[in-house]
Amino acid sequence: LEPEFDFMFFGSNAIFEKVKHLEVTRIVWNTYKSYITLSLSDVCQKCVDAVIDAYKQQRGGDKVVIVMVALSNFAKKCEAVLSNLPEKDKNRVERGMAISVDQM
Repeated sequence: LEPEFDFMFFGSNAIFEKVKHLEVTRIVWNTYKSYITLSLSDVCQKCVDAVIDAYKQQRGGDKVVIVMVALSNFAKKCEAVLSNLPEKDKNRVERGMAISVDQM
């Protein structure tokens, strides 16, 4: 592992036969941006769900195993985005409302 790594994504071979590594990375970051206001574990779950959806869209039919591990950089990015939100957005997040975040 390198210090600058953000996450590790493990999956059975079937996943990576249908969804290439770079596509998984793109899906994770796009999902991260969409769900940044959730808890870290919920963001990771949304990322895994999005990769499974991409797998199914590629007609993947095998049962698959996926694990996403958020490393400290990923957690720090989540925290940094949330701490830098304008006050009006922080209030919306506290009430469970969606906001638009494009800080990546």
